[in-house]
Amino acid sequence: MNFMKYLIVSLFLSVSLFASNQCEFTNWTSYKTTSLRKHSTESAYIYTSTYVGIDADGAPNAYHRNNDLALDYLANAGHTGNWWGIVTTNGRSSGTPYVQESGRFEGFYVSATALEDTSKDRLDTARYVDSTTIPYIVFPGNFYSMSGTGGMGDIGYAINLDTGDESPFIVADIGPSTAKLGEMSIALASNLGGDNPNPKNGSGAPRGRILYIMFPYSHNTPRWNGSLSDLTAKANSLLNSVGGMSSVLECESLNTDCQNECSSDGELSCNGSVIEVCRKSSNGCFQKIRKETCGAGFTCSDGGCIAVDDGNGNINNGGCSISTEQNSSSKYFFLLFLVLIVLRKRKLNN
Repeated sequence: MNFMKYLIVSLFLSVSLFASNQCEFTNWTSYKTTSLRKHSTESAYIYTSTYVGIDADGAPNAYHRNNDLALDYLANAGHTGNWWGIVTTNGRSSGTPYVQESGRFEGFYVSATALEDTSKDRLDTARYVDSTTIPYIVFPGNFYSMSGTGGMGDIGYAINLDTGDESPFIVADIGPSTAKLGEMSIALASNLGGDNPNPKNGSGAPRGRILYIMFPYSHNTPRWNGSLSDLTAKANSLLNSVGGMSSVLECESLNTDCQNECSSDGELSCNGSVIEVCRKSSNGCFQKIRKETCGAGFTCSDGGCIAVDDGNGNINNGGCSISTEQNSSSKYFFLLFLVLIVLRKRKLNN
């Protein structure tokens, strides 16, 4: 089954290359090392990440005083005087953690998420987004603060590009300020190809490149009603608004194939009087980088600064401070050019 999913994704990526050279998602901004691309007309952006963190928050059995019984370590929910991940009796982080008094998970703490169903009591586990049943992602604090990224309750869609597994999701929690993009609920990790994902040690997390399609400000009012079916229906509708999965995969295929600006690492070229060097970026694509501007009396030719004749047989020897390594052909051309100039001056003097 996974092979068939992978084959389908591969076919999408391959066929799309011939279908069109257009992509509605263009470079927008970045977070840490992750590039974000925004849709030209719709409220949507995409990004790809290989990092996966597993968040147990919101599950009624997420935390217990006995770590062996819980999905995650209690230390990940806070400590005495500062409980950020579980509900306290007085509603303050400095309060006493509330313990469930009955039901299947009697004795477990009530684990909270930033996204809540405010129609339910604060001590009711159903108020929060259950990591084991609802596919959700976590926004790092700094990413959440960025303009245009969206907020709690916003909806998206994800696909594992290496396996073809896909799933809708909702933004349900806020993580540490400097965390990476890629933290998700147990349910989302399972949907994307994970095998019994473990929040304690990360084992069982899905592997591969995961593409996220995010629709900022797509949340309902109220932001969370506890309905997985509603989340799925709205995610599919939003995905269709940007052309469906095939359109998004087309953009990803174009990005994967880079639309290279150059083809060989270290290759030098000219852009007017500016020398540009070809470098391989972190995503594997080759891009030109502006390195040096040729000074007065020099021009860029064959990837190097070349002194120019002022028209009277005089050479301006100043103004070139090129610091990049020129290719061998440009060096020889430069030396030959100087020799020809010297021979010409000798002929004129004679």
